[in-house]
Amino acid sequence: MPRTQLIEHKLIDGAACVAANLNNIGPGLGVIGATKNYTNFTWYTKVLFIWLMMLGRLELFVILVLFVPGFWRTQ
Repeated sequence: MPRTQLIEHKLIDGAACVAANLNNIGPGLGVIGATKNYTNFTWYTKVLFIWLMMLGRLELFVILVLFVPGFWRTQ
């Protein structure tokens, strides 16, 4: 398996990626522009982006309810 080339990312690139994934808008700024993709990120960064996309899609309160034990107890 070929090694991916690691690129040093700027703060604006990271913030734009987080905003693009959390809001499910797709393209961002810098290395995630309209004609680029997420191939230059490491696998654990991509897992973080997947989590952010789920968090943005399901809304914050639904995700929080999943981790509250009192919600799952029967009355």
